Amino acid sequence: MESNYKNSRKKCAITMSEKLEMIKLFEKGKSYAAIARQIKRPQSTVRTIIQRKDNLLNFAKGDSMATRKRNEIIEEMERLLVIWIEDLLNKRIPLSLQIIQTKAKSLYQDIESSTGITECTVNSFKASSGWFNRFKNRTNLKNMKMHGEAGSADEEAAENFPGLLEKIIVEKGFLPEQIINVDETALFWKKMPTKSYVFGNMIPIPGIKLNKERITIMVGSNMTGDLKLKPLAVYHSQKPRAFKHVQVQSLPVVWKSNKKAWVTRSIFNEWFLQNFVPEVEKYCRDKGIPFKILLLVDNAPGHPIELNELHPNVEVVFLPPRTTSLLQPMDQGVIATLKSYYLRRTFTRILHTIEQNPTFNITDAWKNYDILSAIRNISAAWHEVKSSTINECWKKICPAFFTHDTTSTDEDEQIQLLIEECVSAANVLPLEIDAEDIRQFIFLQEEPLTNNELIEADTLEVLDEYNEEYDEEDLEPIQKRFSSKRLEAAFENIEKALSEFQAMDEDEERSANVSDRVRKEIAVYKNIYNDKKVIKRQLSMDSFVQKL
Repeated sequence: MESNYKNSRKKCAITMSEKLEMIKLFEKGKSYAAIARQIKRPQSTVRTIIQRKDNLLNFAKGDSMATRKRNEIIEEMERLLVIWIEDLLNKRIPLSLQIIQTKAKSLYQDIESSTGITECTVNSFKASSGWFNRFKNRTNLKNMKMHGEAGSADEEAAENFPGLLEKIIVEKGFLPEQIINVDETALFWKKMPTKSYVFGNMIPIPGIKLNKERITIMVGSNMTGDLKLKPLAVYHSQKPRAFKHVQVQSLPVVWKSNKKAWVTRSIFNEWFLQNFVPEVEKYCRDKGIPFKILLLVDNAPGHPIELNELHPNVEVVFLPPRTTSLLQPMDQGVIATLKSYYLRRTFTRILHTIEQNPTFNITDAWKNYDILSAIRNISAAWHEVKSSTINECWKKICPAFFTHDTTSTDEDEQIQLLIEECVSAANVLPLEIDAEDIRQFIFLQEEPLTNNELIEADTLEVLDEYNEEYDEEDLEPIQKRFSSKRLEAAFENIEKALSEFQAMDEDEERSANVSDRVRKEIAVYKNIYNDKKVIKRQLSMDSFVQKL
């Protein structure tokens, strides 16, 4: 009978609380047999546990504290792991179960080291498959595909969201002009689309590091494409050397800085209140439409969840996690088009520098290309992005606003045409660059966040500090001034250029129209020049009278 009992009973792990209960009953005077009957455990098991009671009691004294600390580390690790996963999915970097488990273990170890908690190494975090399944349930990652390389987007959520968004738009009466999307992208403004750092077989320029030449650009527009927000630019330095003679307020972008060149929550909040709200309010006033805005943003860590509380006229809707590549308008071709225009303008700028300086080669011209040049090219490229291009990129998220018989050029075809133009511009220099090089630059993504970056950026606000590496206290902005002599020389150069165009152009009407438009555009500078001449004449007369 004893043998049959042993084979039939179920094996069940004994918890620490049960062991402590056995010890408590024994200390009250109960026998091994009585304890075994009460807790329904074999008498031999009770005897073994009671014999080890001193060790168990000593361990139990520190167990609750160790468990609590261990749980706190796991909670912190999982919080940072979610940020890391979302960051990789937004960058379209593929994931797998093994990659996530490896990251989880390394994060746990680094957090444990940073807190000095190293107890219970026997029970150290293993990142098992069981933990991963519980982690997915706790963090709402249930739809993340994990077959081989994980899917980078939640297709089910992306399919359902347009219907939910349409319901909000209809119920609250938003016009297409009032619906806006913003999105960030990393731009390695000093990196050319080649496999080497600068150009082909050229020697890298001393002092230039890839991570220092990254800038984050945030662009946004409404559905109709006639409101293109002033770009937000976040760089690692507030006052680069290139800004020596420039006032930050005069830049064609909203300029911010922190040492990682990231859009943080505080930067986003500041931009939202000081730049976004005034800009869209003016737009609505000029258009004669009510000032109420529906702002669509993804759930990036730098986008505060309390955005809906910042302004009563702006309703913020967050895109579902892992749907940026499928839904977000700015990510459906707008940013890629912007980068294409930027690259084409960069090649043109280098060529122009060489033409203006006959002794320069490509290396010299590239050294002359600084962050201020990049900012100006970014702004000009953003102006080049057509409203029709932006409008087309809203089709996936707001299909109800579009007819199905559209004949507009496909997004991929537009980008392919721009890529070919970039290749042609590069070959003029000449540079050995092909279409694949250009495409890699346009869709270049950042490296995954390191453990240190995740731990340091606890709420991503630690990063809101200036990096003074390139800042110089003596480089105060110098006020730009018009000079009569330089204005006069500039007008002469413009007239000379117009004469050259007229001499080459067989179409007299075209050249005349171009000349008229150019003269009309620079009329504001003519007025400044004339005013300075009047002032100079008055000063001369005053001096003459004083001499008399």
